[in-house]
Amino acid sequence: MKKLLCLIITFFFVIPSVIASSCEANPDYEKWLQLSDSERENIPEPLPYVCYLDKKELKKLSSSQSTKMISTENGVKTISATDARYDSRDYGVISSIKDQGHYGNCWAQTGNALFETAAIISGFKEYNFSEKSVIVNTFYDVFKDRYNVGGYNGGPDEGGNIFMYASYLYRHQGPVFEEDYPYLSEDPNIEYSNINSNSLPNTKPLLELDSLNLIVADGNCSDAKKSVIKNALITYGAVGTSLHSISGMPTYYVEKNNSLLPNHEVTIIGWDDNIPASKFGNGVTTNGGWLIKNSWGSSRGDNGIYYVSYEDAVVCDEFYYFSGVQLNNYDNAYATSEQSVNYIDELAQNTNKYYQSIKMSTKNSNVTEYLGKVSLFLTPGETIDIYYGKNGPDKKDEYLGSITSYSLGLSSVEFPEIPVKGDYYINLVYNYQSNNRYNNTYALSCKTDAESSFSYTLTDYTGGKYYYSYDGSHFTDISTLSYNDQGIHYDNCRPSVYVYTKSVLGNEMSLTFVSTTTETGDDVYINSGDYFDIAFTPDNITDNRLYSVRVVDQQMNTDLSNMFNIDVTHINSNHVYVTPTQAPAGSYYVNVRYGNIGFYALIQVKDYIYSTTYARENNYILINPVKGTDYTVSTMENSITFNTTNTRTYLSKTGTALNTQSKITTGSKLRIRNTEYTFIILGDVNGDGLIRSNDYIFIKNHIMEYSTMTDPIQLKAADCTRDGNIRSNDYIAIKNYIMSS
Repeated sequence: MKKLLCLIITFFFVIPSVIASSCEANPDYEKWLQLSDSERENIPEPLPYVCYLDKKELKKLSSSQSTKMISTENGVKTISATDARYDSRDYGVISSIKDQGHYGNCWAQTGNALFETAAIISGFKEYNFSEKSVIVNTFYDVFKDRYNVGGYNGGPDEGGNIFMYASYLYRHQGPVFEEDYPYLSEDPNIEYSNINSNSLPNTKPLLELDSLNLIVADGNCSDAKKSVIKNALITYGAVGTSLHSISGMPTYYVEKNNSLLPNHEVTIIGWDDNIPASKFGNGVTTNGGWLIKNSWGSSRGDNGIYYVSYEDAVVCDEFYYFSGVQLNNYDNAYATSEQSVNYIDELAQNTNKYYQSIKMSTKNSNVTEYLGKVSLFLTPGETIDIYYGKNGPDKKDEYLGSITSYSLGLSSVEFPEIPVKGDYYINLVYNYQSNNRYNNTYALSCKTDAESSFSYTLTDYTGGKYYYSYDGSHFTDISTLSYNDQGIHYDNCRPSVYVYTKSVLGNEMSLTFVSTTTETGDDVYINSGDYFDIAFTPDNITDNRLYSVRVVDQQMNTDLSNMFNIDVTHINSNHVYVTPTQAPAGSYYVNVRYGNIGFYALIQVKDYIYSTTYARENNYILINPVKGTDYTVSTMENSITFNTTNTRTYLSKTGTALNTQSKITTGSKLRIRNTEYTFIILGDVNGDGLIRSNDYIFIKNHIMEYSTMTDPIQLKAADCTRDGNIRSNDYIAIKNYIMSS
């Protein structure tokens, strides 16, 4: 039986205007409290509070329609939220269907699905990331050799939510490739029975996430809410959501009972407004529904895809997406709160500013690191100004950047690296919009040690590290907070801030030089066997699976890699070798990428010869004969421009060397270094240098299938009209040539 354990959560949807929202007690949390102990085991605990977009602001958001221009084989296509159907698979941004089997990891499956899509949209290839890595890094009591400090309470097979997944990413514990950390058993009890911490892949994550975004808007799939989801799909490719799922869920599904809690997380990848309502049954009267990527394998549903009606009571309650995947250039990740959960601070204040300060420390107080990025847990309607303070919580020694949010979520700010050593402070100024305040309270972004399935275990908390202030001058140790009037425990509260540093400053991946293996050291000619040596300087390059090399045209639009041999066997030493095999003379760009960074190197492929008199097809020199003209070596020397000083040799079709007065026939050759060109006199099928009746007969017999030609040189000479076929118009052309005066 498939595990169906996932959780309701809230995030933010970034738009360029202030969004009115209200934070209030979560009705699903109240429902959860009414469940029996046995029922609670199958439904993880929801957040106590949620922040909704009100209907007016939701309508405003939905009225801002997204459009996107997509390049296809048939040209550029414009897609928008008003289209009747959209499927992100059509645009190559959805990773393959997975099967969670008996594991209760739908939340990790959905998280990976969203991250894999965000990576593709950010310019990476399709990757397959490990769900096992997510699970074992998330829970407190998984390893048999030690506790996972900072892990959530609960067992590894008891379900989770997108906050847990985000915390895994922002702590830089992943992603990890599936092949590096796969499940070894179909039975979770066996799989989790003997996992030691030293079994984890001992590498830093290759990729990192910029933003996690979610909208919570109470109610069913209204037109306004559908429009918001559709716009997000067009822009971000995939959207996570929750269902109340059932065992044996049909391919076309609806659950209209709004008293049921979500228990399964899935990925929306498109929509179809024309799905007949009758397909869903259960009294559905509205056509249309969402295309859902499930995690039950490709043998279930429609090759792993399900269709959920717009009338479903749960699917549109809240939805979330990732944006901004990039290479991880940081060596150290510091999480002040290992897991992020938001609680409402009920301390009423008459100000729209709030201050938090976090004392940070480098791993080694005597070694300099380079601070370059900060990620924050966000709440609605706030702009957070971020400062570096060298000596205290009230210091603003250097402004690092600002983040504006419109709902719950996480986002990041990068800035020029600052050297840090020992203790320093990250100081935050929260600027609230007055209409986004709820009963004069602040949403305090921190995690407490309150016992619940949502919390994590604190084992190393000490005071004097986390501070808060309402005036920016007088700071109070957060550890002195106790309970608010809602009974929420703030003792040992930690702000949810992630800080990233580099151990060594490095350059971005860049081109060092392009050299060649030719005799001249500069030029590479067609079919010469010489190649371009593309040398480059990397930064934090650790895994060859993120490399890609291709050759494109001068406009950088068309992939021409099939015309070159691309050798990446020396890529670990920062060299790529590119040999033209079928490419004509011209300029090209070699695009070397590591993940979504890289460079373009200009290369020039040359041809040894050039002629305005004779046509060229690859290594064939095509002569359209003029009656009365003798074609000799001397004629060729006067009609061809040579772009090289290399020695050239003319050979008969049998390989005998020719002198300047020797006749050129079909099959004669011109050799320059390792490159050979073959002369074709159109109509000279038998290769005697003349066009006579026997050539005409060769073609006629071939057409009548009396005697079929197979020699490619003969076939090329017989195609007098150069249309790629040998037909009656070719022997007519020879006949006209013979009959002409």
